[in-house]
Amino acid sequence: MKTEFETINLDDEQELESFLASYNTTRGIRLANLLGIPGKGRARIASSLSNYAWNKSTAIDCRKAGRIAEAQQYEAICERIYATLPDQYRW
Repeated sequence: MKTEFETINLDDEQELESFLASYNTTRGIRLANLLGIPGKGRARIASSLSNYAWNKSTAIDCRKAGRIAEAQQYEAICERIYATLPDQYRW
């Protein structure tokens, strides 16, 4: 059974914006419930997804403003978060 999240690509700007608008919380358990993430570690996974989304959004904004070095810092954070996600929550 697919969770709500399994159809979302947080590297796609439109899907990222939609995710942030729909799931505007970093509270792990609440977000895990909203996304339908089951099992042990679900709060951590949900928080990681939210943290990735907010950092990715900031990186995009920095790039648009020409602050490339700052954008790269946020992108590096995203890469570290992504590396910790279980395979089924990667896009």
